[in-house]
Order: sequence, then C-alpha cells, then structure tokens
Amino acid sequence: MVRTEDAFFDSVIVGAGTAGLACGIELLKRKKSFAIFEARPRIGGRILTRQSKVSQLPVELGPEFIHGYPSEIMSLTDSSKLPFYDVTDLHYTFQKKKPVHLVKEYWDILQNILEKIPRNPEKDQTVKSFLNNHKINSWAKSHFTSFVEGFHSANLNLMGTQGLLSTEEVTEDDKNGSELFRWKNGYGEFLSEFVTSAGKSFLSHLRFDSVLKKIDWSQKQIKLQFHNQKTSRWIKVICRKLILTVPIGVLKAPARAVAGIEWLPYPPPSLTKSLEFVHMGHVEKLNFTFKNRFWEDLTEKQSAFFHTTPDHYFPTWWTQMPMRSPHLVAWQGGPKAEEMKSWKTEAKITAALKTLALLSRKTKTSLVKEIIDCETHNWSSDPFALGAYSYVGVDGSGIAKNLTKVLEGRIIIAGEGSVTGSGRGTVHGALASGLRAAKQALTLN
Repeated sequence: MVRTEDAFFDSVIVGAGTAGLACGIELLKRKKSFAIFEARPRIGGRILTRQSKVSQLPVELGPEFIHGYPSEIMSLTDSSKLPFYDVTDLHYTFQKKKPVHLVKEYWDILQNILEKIPRNPEKDQTVKSFLNNHKINSWAKSHFTSFVEGFHSANLNLMGTQGLLSTEEVTEDDKNGSELFRWKNGYGEFLSEFVTSAGKSFLSHLRFDSVLKKIDWSQKQIKLQFHNQKTSRWIKVICRKLILTVPIGVLKAPARAVAGIEWLPYPPPSLTKSLEFVHMGHVEKLNFTFKNRFWEDLTEKQSAFFHTTPDHYFPTWWTQMPMRSPHLVAWQGGPKAEEMKSWKTEAKITAALKTLALLSRKTKTSLVKEIIDCETHNWSSDPFALGAYSYVGVDGSGIAKNLTKVLEGRIIIAGEGSVTGSGRGTVHGALASGLRAAKQALTLN
C-alpha cells in the first residue's frame, strides 16, 4: 500500500545520526518546513551507548572518544555541564616471549613515518606502496600498519597517502595539553542532551523505521519513496531540497540492498565520481567485562593502550583509564575486520582471547573464566551502516571534496563521510557537516 505524506516539506533530511540531527536543529531555529526520516527505530546512527550490566559506566558499541577539543561538541558540553574526562594516553607494546613495555615516543614514531610521505606529488600512491618503497624499520612499519588499519579502519591497498595526510596534518585543538577525552556517561547522553536542547517540538519532525528506497530528481521537485519497516507501508514524500546523511557504505550499496537507493533518472554524476574514491572502513570492537582488572598488574604506570603486530587478530586493546573499571576493549580495523563480518561472535571472542593471552601471559582457558560479559555490534553487516567509517582512496583527496558541495542545485551530502581533514570518521566531524548542510539548504531557493 502506498500513501502520500499530507505535508509538503521544503527540506527532507535522511538519517537521524549526529549530522541529520544537527541539520534539523538548525532548520528548526529558522522555522523551516522539514522532516527527518530515519531507518532505525532510534536516533544516533552509529552512536550506540549501552549501560554496563556490572559497573556504572557506559559501554560504547560505536564511537567512544572525543578527539581534540572540537568547538562543535564542547560548546554544548559547557552549556549543559556534561561531564567528561581526559583519557590516559600511554601506549604499551607486547610481543611473543617479551613482556609489555611502555613506548614513550609512540606518537613520534608514527609522525616520523608520516613526514616521509611526499606532499602534493604528481602521482598519489597507496599507503601499502609507500611503505614498501621506503626504508622503515620493521617494528615501526608494523605499528604504523596497525595504526592505519585500526585508527583509520582502512585497507592499506586502497587508502591513498594524500588522503591519509589530509586527516593527519590538521592540528586538533587541545585543552590544557590533552587531546583525547571520553564522556563519563557516554555519547548517548551527549546526543540526548543535544536533542533536548532543541525543544520538544523537534521530536515532531522525526519519522522512524523509514528506509529511503527511491529518489526521483528528474523534475524541479524531488520525489522520495520510503518503506516503513514497522507498518510495511510505502510512503511518498515531495520536497525542494534533499539532505542525505546516510553512511558512505549505504550510498555505495546497490539498489537491491536493504537500504540501497534507486536514483531516477540516475545518481548525480559528481556523486558517483566522488564515491569511487571514498571507501567504507571496517571495525570489530569487543567490549569485555572481566571479574578482575588483571591488566593493571602488567605495567608500572597506568594501563591504557596495548598494541601488538597486525598479523594478530585484535592487535589493539584499551582500558578506561584513568577510570579504573572492569572493562577492556579489543579493537580490530581494516581487512581483518572486514573478514570477520561474517564470523559468529563466539569466533571473534576466541580470536581476541588468543591475543589477550599473549598480552597478559594467561591461558585462554583462564581468561574465559574471567569473562562476565562481552558486548559488540556488527557495523559491517548492519544494513544501515555497512561499515564503521570512511577513508579516502588513491587520488581521492581533491575529488572527495565534491561531497561538501550542493549537487544539482538541491541535493546535499552530509555525515562523517563528507568531511575533509581530521574530522573525517569522527562525531564532531559529522556534527560540523550537519551544520554546513543546514547553511547550504538555507541559501537555496
């Protein structure tokens, strides 16, 4: 059954993640006609915070950290008095038959490799090609590989060196020398406060369980078709301006996919071209809760981040330091994460514990007995995400900027995948893109 929305909207926003909410709040301030359609039955997109079953701390299945001191987020934090704290930024490495040890110069080692990448070369190259063609000691190369695969969720055979530089060379603001923070009550509380600050009337603009399936921009007005997952009804909507904040993975998905979009008469050419150079990265994040904080016995200083070589599954681990809690996070990014998207959770846990046994000098059997809980979310198989966050491929730095421009005079792309610079792949980058999209929409007739 197909029914038509009673109201005609000046703007339709697709996606109620950080970008979509930010855009909608700005349009509400200007008293514009708009609606936000969200495929999920909730706001937040890839933000997914759950309350621990054991401690009073949040468990973040999506983004966890505040990178730098971004004004887009901190302005709301200061006004709402949301508590957050500095993350202990100490990095330890561990290898077979060697105890964990602190690497004081961890970031300097990575920065030294970044400085070897040619700036603005005639021809871009993959990060893998760059590493193969430069003399870099094996230890540094190994940890740089883990950094690119983990922090950027990237495949080194696809990510371009200039795309990597574009996300690393923009200086992030700090606060009293700190550049990494974590919410006391998680991103979920931040998002809730963000929406609450807009007022109760904002909620009337939200339409949940609505999957965008068709965009017809062949005429002056844009015609959209959504499928409501709860009622199984098809909904037709007409608007003047369309703001798409869905993930890059969804934009690149075929129309037959659960959240794939059919474009009529065809996708905007500049969008199609840009998407060839932007890739969706993959991440597996396991949030363990243990009976004891055994990792604190491994180090003399605060136990924070642990790293091993990228040939292991889940080569990166971190605690909640300076908060002492029973939670320990296992992190895998890049090709191995994409490989694991079809694995059962039990298989992922087994792979993670094999690495944790190496770190802790404990047996896998003893570690299993220590586990109270393990929570995770498969973003790569999530039909409304199809990955974790984006990165730029070879020769894509300039072309990817087209995603920040208005397409065909009335279509706007927002979300972390449209962000240039260090904001790509971050919540504050997504928020800033939503503000940018609102500004663009307000300037269009």
